[in-house]
Amino acid sequence: MDGGALYRSLKYYVLTQQQQEFNGYPRPHYDKDRAVINSKNITQVKSMPGLKLAPDERICDRCTTVFRVDCKGMPIRRDDPCSYHWGRSYQRRGHKTPYTCCSRESNSIGCTVNQWHISENLDNLKGFVRTTDKPQPADGNYGVYALDCEMCYTTEGGEVLHVTVVSSECETVLDTLVKPTNPVLDYNTRFSGISEQDLRCVTTTLRDVQDILLDKFSNKTILIGHSLDGDLRALRLIHDTVIDTGVVFPHSQGPPFKRALKTLCQVYLSRNIQKEGGGHSCAEDAIACMELMMWKAKMELPLNRRTYPAKRILESRTQLTATMSWTNIDKNLLKGPAFYKVMQRHVISITKQELNGFPRPHPYCKSRAIINAANLNKLRSKPAVSLALYECICDRCNTRYNVNSRGSPIGEQGACCYHWGRSFRNPETKTSSPFTCCGQNGDAKGCTVGKWHISNIGNLNNLEGYVQTIEKPSPADGDYGVYALDCEMCYTTAGSDLVCITVVSSDCRIVYETLVKPSNPVLDYNTRFSGITENDLRNVTTTLEDVQAFLLNLLSSKAILIGHDFGTDLRALKLIHDTVVDTSIVFPHARGPPFKKGLKKLALDILEKDIQKEVGGHNSTEDAIACMELMIWKLSLFSDKRRNVKLESPKVPRLEFELLGHIRVP
Repeated sequence: MDGGALYRSLKYYVLTQQQQEFNGYPRPHYDKDRAVINSKNITQVKSMPGLKLAPDERICDRCTTVFRVDCKGMPIRRDDPCSYHWGRSYQRRGHKTPYTCCSRESNSIGCTVNQWHISENLDNLKGFVRTTDKPQPADGNYGVYALDCEMCYTTEGGEVLHVTVVSSECETVLDTLVKPTNPVLDYNTRFSGISEQDLRCVTTTLRDVQDILLDKFSNKTILIGHSLDGDLRALRLIHDTVIDTGVVFPHSQGPPFKRALKTLCQVYLSRNIQKEGGGHSCAEDAIACMELMMWKAKMELPLNRRTYPAKRILESRTQLTATMSWTNIDKNLLKGPAFYKVMQRHVISITKQELNGFPRPHPYCKSRAIINAANLNKLRSKPAVSLALYECICDRCNTRYNVNSRGSPIGEQGACCYHWGRSFRNPETKTSSPFTCCGQNGDAKGCTVGKWHISNIGNLNNLEGYVQTIEKPSPADGDYGVYALDCEMCYTTAGSDLVCITVVSSDCRIVYETLVKPSNPVLDYNTRFSGITENDLRNVTTTLEDVQAFLLNLLSSKAILIGHDFGTDLRALKLIHDTVVDTSIVFPHARGPPFKKGLKKLALDILEKDIQKEVGGHNSTEDAIACMELMIWKLSLFSDKRRNVKLESPKVPRLEFELLGHIRVP
């Protein structure tokens, strides 16, 4: 997943202002160098909610003893050592488990003794800095970073000793030791891994670190961390766009309980971290947080991974990734070379591509294409109609209208009154069913009014600007790749222009996903189906040429592309590709051509999966994954037939994918 896609995906998990306040994150004060912190929800304070403290009193964070401090924050009594357990005791089934540090009972005296009591001082909230807004990058990616700090205890609470920042590629951006500002009470070496000797020659101050972070981060840069509120308080940094893995992966008992980063890594990444006896590693913890969120983004593909609100991709994210589990599937089919080889039997022949209106290469001009327009549904509906040079037939209401040389409607055309739903004709009774959009009879006047008439005839006349995939060296295993592709289009003066494209791999991971700026003036954004509005494309700079360049780099001419009614997508992409699989042909309509089953119906009948149910528009990722799942189901069925195994039920089982690139085989 590239930086822009990752940034858009992770925006879904950014904590709201209310979540930040609830979890004790520093929030801005009307004084610029101060912060506001809701101390009610910080664990140490919640442990004794009814206790009122004098101005010079604090509660020890380790042993919960009330102790007094002088005007500089130094504990007054030295003859009252801090006796505590550095491990944890968990509440399970009505009783507490022994401490993990010494295996003593939960009510036992502490196994570790320190000279000083320590406490985080939430009264000293000066010296905070806040990240500022910066110019938007061309790709809209403000950056994604993971941050982790190690702290010591001083007279003013926790202070940062070590800070590490890693990028989305898990490369270290900042890694430095920091000299504490106030007298140190405990270096917390057991966890920080830092001793007094390590800081002897360190000159970097907290202010130096703040300057680096303010220069590096915009206020829209995504910062990831575990219990990141503690790190930001130690850094005295106010930042709006944060992701806390302690919140994203919640504890089963809910707040204020949080799962440890070590536990999360063991459960989700199958990795054992923080196993060194000399303290935690900032870099290891930061990388773990980044990888957890990358796993989460790939696993769930959240509904607003795109920045525009109109997409309404799926209210339920659980069905967006492929989560099938077939009991009768031949597991060998799902491995790259075997999957590619078996999928080849469903590749459409060149003759079928021509009959179904797929773009084919021009014999003389490389940048042109040939399309058999006679076999496209829109033109087949009225084959006897002849049109003048600048005359078109509206695809929605079948009205004739005139256009200028650029394709824009001219003259008094009248509004486009149409039904966006369908009316199906019964061949036996020769009657039409009511329209699915409004329930009116098949001959009723349109229920929707559009400002402009629209037509795809421009796509069939303007056959310039096409590109063709080329043959590349054969991979060692013979697997050129299998991908599913889906596009969303808008209507422009030149016909249908691409506005969104998603490509997924054979394991249903997103390979490429982007919004695309239309090349021609837009007549209708087709928001009901595309989910795209004018506002969504306001800052988009990706062009059709950029998309073509990416696909030519990704695909060999022998890579298998899967789609539904795929000729439409290839015409919008202005892409000529020989090795294609069209699910509308693989799963034919009972009445034969030119009728085709809708992808929604195929997914419902075969996969028992309800897609395209949002009124805000289709989801190109959902549709592409559905096409891939349909073909995997087809291959599993074919494999069972070859082994003379009868499927127990027509209901489709579902295959379980590990979205980190592995297929879990029981």
